[in-house]
Amino acid sequence: MILRQRFKDSRVLIMIGMSFLLAFNILNTIVRRFAAIPPNTFADGLFDGAVGMCMGIAIGTLLLGVWRRGRR
Repeated sequence: MILRQRFKDSRVLIMIGMSFLLAFNILNTIVRRFAAIPPNTFADGLFDGAVGMCMGIAIGTLLLGVWRRGRR
């Protein structure tokens, strides 16, 4: 019940989305710099797909927060 009320607040959703976006960008930079993933391989495509999915979750959370803020 407490979580349901928290996620109705648009500020909380926007902060969660921004935190996810920041975390995924930092993790992407760190992994790309220090992991030896050869380009044009299955692992590279799998990593790009995982990063894209995480970025999509972050952007979707941000959009939901903005949408809820506009409906108030």
